Amino acid sequence: MRSRFLLSALLTASTSLATLAPAHAALGDRLTRSTSNPALTDWAPQGPRIASGEEMNNPVLPSLDRFYTIHGGVRSTDEVPIVFAPVFEQTWNAESNAFVTESPAFGADGSSWFMPAVPTTNADGSKNLMIKLSPQGQRRFTVTDRQLGSTYFGSTALPATYGSGSATLVLRDPASGRDVGYGASFTRAWAVDDTGRLIWSTPTRPASITAALATNDGAQLAGELDKPHRTFGITYHPAADAVVVADISGDLMAFDRATGKQIGALVMPGSPATGGDNVLSGGNLPPELTSRVLDSLFGLLGQTMRESGIEFDESLGITPILAVLGGGAVIGNQISVDPNSQALWVASTDLDENDSNPGDGLSEKGALYRIDLQRSGDQLAFNIVCKALFDGGTTSTPAVSADGERVYTTDNFGAALAFNRQCQEVWRVDVGEAAVASLAVSSEVGAEIYYPTLTTIYKIQENSRRDGAEVIWQADLDRSFRTGLARTAADTILQGARRVLEARLGTELPGPLVEIRAFNLDLATIAQNGVMIHSGYGLVLNLNGFKLGLPLALNNGLYDRGTGAWINATPALEENIGAMYTAPDGTIIMGSSPLRRAILRTLVKTPDFLLPDLSPTLDAIVDAMVNQVVRPLEGGVTKYGVTRRFDLIARDASCQAEKRIHNANRYRLVSASTGLDAEIRDTQRLIRQAREGLADARSRWEIGYWQAWLISSSLNGAESALNRGWLSTAGKRLGDACARLR
Repeated sequence: MRSRFLLSALLTASTSLATLAPAHAALGDRLTRSTSNPALTDWAPQGPRIASGEEMNNPVLPSLDRFYTIHGGVRSTDEVPIVFAPVFEQTWNAESNAFVTESPAFGADGSSWFMPAVPTTNADGSKNLMIKLSPQGQRRFTVTDRQLGSTYFGSTALPATYGSGSATLVLRDPASGRDVGYGASFTRAWAVDDTGRLIWSTPTRPASITAALATNDGAQLAGELDKPHRTFGITYHPAADAVVVADISGDLMAFDRATGKQIGALVMPGSPATGGDNVLSGGNLPPELTSRVLDSLFGLLGQTMRESGIEFDESLGITPILAVLGGGAVIGNQISVDPNSQALWVASTDLDENDSNPGDGLSEKGALYRIDLQRSGDQLAFNIVCKALFDGGTTSTPAVSADGERVYTTDNFGAALAFNRQCQEVWRVDVGEAAVASLAVSSEVGAEIYYPTLTTIYKIQENSRRDGAEVIWQADLDRSFRTGLARTAADTILQGARRVLEARLGTELPGPLVEIRAFNLDLATIAQNGVMIHSGYGLVLNLNGFKLGLPLALNNGLYDRGTGAWINATPALEENIGAMYTAPDGTIIMGSSPLRRAILRTLVKTPDFLLPDLSPTLDAIVDAMVNQVVRPLEGGVTKYGVTRRFDLIARDASCQAEKRIHNANRYRLVSASTGLDAEIRDTQRLIRQAREGLADARSRWEIGYWQAWLISSSLNGAESALNRGWLSTAGKRLGDACARLR
């Protein structure tokens, strides 16, 4: 009876799809609410600007108008000083067999550099650890395991793929001004130029392995190698001129940027985290039932990935999901740098012996460490200056303010935390749900902080004294999904998937513990005309200690910074569990890591959902129906670019530039010179972006010739005024351009 009901549900949903357009789109894509005429935001910056002269002027650090590593730059704030394209859509997908957790970093020309979480296989059997794509998505080159070679730890040889999968770091060669890409695994670090030439490749010497080898105890070495290893973070430390790599196990390693020589190493003094609780209310499943749910959900992941052509390491199992919650990691995310000093900030854990349950090998305490890197010649010392303790581990990368006076992170139990450079807590805000990704932090005095949970994104506003903060809004994610027939069809399928899960468990799941709703999938990214949020609509399971969302529909949505209201959205090809990265043109590129959607597809394809033992003809028909409801998984990286409404890029860039320069003029007497310089530079960036949008709009007849000439004249006048330091005049000229584009 259950199978008949569920097959009937599938037929009902498929019939509903036939009445919806476009005919080629799957159900999830049809659920996204989009508009071709999104409104201009009323949001404007408020308060003096904070900026770092070292960050702006360092010859190695790229421009801040793009993500050159995970979380944007070395301070990890997930903010860009340009505008997002207000109307955007999928324009290409590349390397579709790759499982990608960390999205690509960008070169100066808009090229994409990334490392698959599971290295992909070439025809000759070699493995791709790093891939560079052109701005249009064509492969330029790869870095393979055979190029890099194996690393020996004692007599044990390990491939370069061991513990790989971090974000790529793209820096600027100070001599030539060209891009250089840096990558690392647990066993190998390397640098490659923008043509694919290997500059250096260095076997790593993690401090944990060095200590084990010194004991001549094979069991201790085996124990270290048996730990989970993944290079979660890679960053650049300007004061030391070093590339620094962090492994999930707690190892930190530093390499000379130019030569690749390893110059330092440290094992963080912490134990693996227990993980946290991101359930706001409504109760939890008991631990034994949670275990059965997880075993059931993840048991067929590998098969589902293979059917979609994605190379996936089944030994990962639930590790990526638990890592999202901080469980099992000593370092659960990227490491951050204060470019004004020697400080490296690491969100990690305390020792097991210091918590309420010593001896279990796990830490109940998270810890934020300030580590000063002091270099002398070819030696670098990691000096732990201070640490701050808080409950649970953390998956939140420390976000460092541009002046280095504030560091923002989270605990695992629902609090956003701010610390000073002495590791003293300055304020905390209890949100009630644990963060499942890193905070995004704006650059004004009185920062806007975007706090991601599995339910939504919360905006936290810091006060102008920087000694307190409060929650202002939570994003209205449901607004980005349509109601009506498409929603009804989706709910029908999701109820069916719930019944399948109950059938596999042999028990009914209590109503409050399973919801059908919109929910957040990632962290937020800040631009000058809104925040970008990756969200889903599907089943939400309240398990023992955390929520797990299984999306049927996916979208990338632009939301208002002032109110949290929906501005626009586009269907997302696939989900990502890492981050959305912003390209220099204001578009985004995302890696595909379809763990949660794979689970939902597995449930829908199970014989418990459909009538078993169908004839080949009926089986093919049902498979086609399933693909329309929960389409096949997609790997690789996807660009969400612009094909129309370039005039809105010009509009938003001009209008937000006007607001920014008026804010700079208002606070110019109380702003530091670096802050004022940053405001002028960022306004100039917005003017360039407006010009590019205007040219594209003119070539597509979105704007007439005379209108475009008048707008261009206003932009030229604004730039000329900025060059003379006439901020008020620049604001008026930008106001003229904005008015003509509204």
